Amino acid sequence: MSCNSAIYAANTMEQPLIATEATVVNFGSVVRRFGPALVLSGGNVSVNQRGFYSVDVNLCINIPAATSADITVQLYKDGAPIPGAYAKVTTAQTATFDQVTIPFIIREKCCCENSITCVVTSTEAGTIVNAAIEVVKI
Repeated sequence: MSCNSAIYAANTMEQPLIATEATVVNFGSVVRRFGPALVLSGGNVSVNQRGFYSVDVNLCINIPAATSADITVQLYKDGAPIPGAYAKVTTAQTATFDQVTIPFIIREKCCCENSITCVVTSTEAGTIVNAAIEVVKI
């Protein structure tokens, strides 16, 4: 398989999660990138060429060990939920870190810029300690 655009971005700075509030994940800065179809803009990946794109999102979330929480992660393309790009995790009271990985494929029909956004909601306060995204034009 060959592609003409790819981007990998990561943010290892802690991002606070406030209980019951939706938090938009900031994917930080570009680690690797090539090709014209993908850019990082405002912490989100922007797609600006037609085609199919394979996306992998990986989050590491820390909830204090004394509590359990329901964590939901939903990905959006231009504000609309991406079908299947959703995860729900219930943390155990003994665990402090939960890893959430969501792979999916999107289709871009036009050459206008579209943004991929990740939103996390937790029933308890915590932090996102690592956020990474990889997008490859297939």
